[in-house]
Amino acid sequence: MQVIMNVRSAVKSKWVSQTIRELQKQRANVEREEMLLLLHLLEEKFGPNNLQSRWKPYLDMLPALDDQENTLGSPLFYDEDGDQLKMLEGTDLLSLVVNYRDRAGQAYSALFDHLKRSGHDTIFEWLTERRFRWANAILDSRSIWWSGQRHLVPLLDMVNCQELNSKHKPHHTNLDSFGLHAVTKASSDFAAGQEVVENYAQPNYIYLLYHGFVLDSDSHDCAHFHVEMPTAARQGEFSVLLRTLDIYSWTPDICVFPNDNRSIE
Repeated sequence: MQVIMNVRSAVKSKWVSQTIRELQKQRANVEREEMLLLLHLLEEKFGPNNLQSRWKPYLDMLPALDDQENTLGSPLFYDEDGDQLKMLEGTDLLSLVVNYRDRAGQAYSALFDHLKRSGHDTIFEWLTERRFRWANAILDSRSIWWSGQRHLVPLLDMVNCQELNSKHKPHHTNLDSFGLHAVTKASSDFAAGQEVVENYAQPNYIYLLYHGFVLDSDSHDCAHFHVEMPTAARQGEFSVLLRTLDIYSWTPDICVFPNDNRSIE
């Protein structure tokens, strides 16, 4: 657990903890744990003491932002008027990509405004919006989840995704009985020299949105629908219908799987 980057290691940074406290006092519209990890990653990778970071060997292995051709494939780096966004026109995924990009931009703006008001202008020498988007892309594509929190785990986060046969179970990570080690077991036996892969068990729209790739064959894929329920419809029979479907949001994301033969009457 000592080599892992998570909320616990983030709050040990005086600058990260102070910045989060001040953002909360100003009631900035940012998610606390996510911002903690973003600032932690940014400070360790780009901050003034980055060469002395205990995580430097791990951080040096992450995709480099300075390489203009290497932007993780993340929609956060799609050109505003580029072909990638145009290819998504007419799909529900476009609104998710636009919202994702907007959330990252708004979070940076809230942080920028706070640092500017606080007179911490020198921080912008290493904390740029492009680097902030890079940190978002790293967290969203590489985080390992357990106990309801995300963690950056050296080596484990480098295991690639692959569609595997039915004997391979989706990956899962748990703490051991002492809470000292995170344990992820391989889904099957892998021969010496063979690449260890795992099934992330997500539909392709999640892969593209947060990981920057899609699989040609994905047994967890679905037809994705993003629904925006107008205010006038948020009552009566629509409300009953949504409860019947176990949907408790006015803007749900719905996946319809090919083998799902249920119908709505």
